Amino acid sequence: MELILGLTLPVEDPILIFGICMVVILATPLIFERFRLPGIIGPIIAGVILGSSVLNVLERGQAIELLGNVGLLYIMFLSGLEINMSQFRKNRDRSLVFGIITFTIPQFIGTVLFRYVLGFGWAAAILIASMFASHTLVPYPIISRLGITKNDAVVTTVGGTILTDTVALLVLVVVARGFEGELTTTFWITLALAMVIYVAAVVYLLPLLARWFFRNVEDGGKSEFIFVLAVVFIGAYLARAVGTEAILGAFLVGLTLNRLIPERSRLMTRIQFFGEAFIIPFFLIFIGLLVDVSVLASGWTAWVVMIAMLSTNVGTKWIAAGLTRRIYNYSDAQGWVIFGLSTCEAAATLAATLVGYELGIIGDDVLNGVVLMIFATCILAPGWSIALVVR
Repeated sequence: MELILGLTLPVEDPILIFGICMVVILATPLIFERFRLPGIIGPIIAGVILGSSVLNVLERGQAIELLGNVGLLYIMFLSGLEINMSQFRKNRDRSLVFGIITFTIPQFIGTVLFRYVLGFGWAAAILIASMFASHTLVPYPIISRLGITKNDAVVTTVGGTILTDTVALLVLVVVARGFEGELTTTFWITLALAMVIYVAAVVYLLPLLARWFFRNVEDGGKSEFIFVLAVVFIGAYLARAVGTEAILGAFLVGLTLNRLIPERSRLMTRIQFFGEAFIIPFFLIFIGLLVDVSVLASGWTAWVVMIAMLSTNVGTKWIAAGLTRRIYNYSDAQGWVIFGLSTCEAAATLAATLVGYELGIIGDDVLNGVVLMIFATCILAPGWSIALVVR
């Protein structure tokens, strides 16, 4: 398609592609936040509109694909890095119980629904269920501004995130390997040994290396930031090399460096700024470019899948929050906070979606369903999460 300026669609000039992406990264969060919607949705919707199925302005070229995959690893690293480990340790037992409940119920019901009712294969059904068995704490900044982060229900929910995200990523690893026909006895033995060695190296050797580096290298913080980036991506590569997924390695590196990088430090500020302002938005645009809107007009299948994903996510998380409230005698308001915090889907869900889509485990109908689920939960969950203040 020819444009007035002599350009063609989709845009092929790398400079213009980068410029368009930067405008999207700048403008869409501001627009969505003006309407009191989470800014994370903006780049995804922009990617859908600019993608090949709507305006056909951008396509998934090598540059965007590279930045998208880098953003995927970075968002998983931040997920591990930003978990409040001190709160988890203080409320460990309740967090573990909640984590088990809020993962198991959606995983079981989702697998049964998508396998036996909607007719998906085992690999796809298990993977789809794991997408809403985990959760992302999108409403947590609102909770923080309201000053209720130390409430027992909030601490329990935040701690449960560690279990749900870790297990969801492990499910992704097993499903991916099983889909590729690698689930043999040798695979399990090799994976177990490799994981033990890898986890031990990251958990025990990485802190020693990081402490030495932070203590002996001082140049205003630039080298510390580069060191963290190098560790994240080398750790992610080594995770894939031992037979798991790179995103699991990035998440583990984040958990390991968690206690070495203070929450209010200059290094943490730089890590968050780099991710939130540049890398992660590219990943969100990349996810949007994967969406094929024409699938919605091709029949009822895509709509059924989307409705099933959203309703199963909300319904099972509501059941899990209700059970947790009864077990620990929380108030109704605390139950709503648990429900709101654990309903949002973003990081782990997007990671599983991208890996499953690239492997061919899931198709365009599920991909569109994931985008709808993220959009809906990010809009609804913050309102449910402020029940403690409203009531």
